[in-house]
Amino acid sequence: MLKKGTQADKISALSVLVERNPQAGLCFLMQLLSNAKKPNRKAAESAIFAIKNLFTQGSIELQSQKLNVFTKNPVILSKREGCTNEEILEAYFEHCIREIVRDFIS
Repeated sequence: MLKKGTQADKISALSVLVERNPQAGLCFLMQLLSNAKKPNRKAAESAIFAIKNLFTQGSIELQSQKLNVFTKNPVILSKREGCTNEEILEAYFEHCIREIVRDFIS
């Protein structure tokens, strides 16, 4: 679907991939964001709608209201060198979501 489908099929497939596993589907979320910036109005609108649904329907759960930059993440700052891989990945994911939301809003 991602290579040979119509634009609507591609956007639907990207949304499903992000919904399935948001952390592993971060690159697919970025592809959706790039589709939202396309000059084709219909494709951009459907990508914007898909991104909005991912954030509002709870597919991408935001841990807190304030998304932190990786270097200022409270978990990273409090533990310094004792962070587990999962905590580091979660902090990085939060940072990436923060950048995507900022880019999406602008």
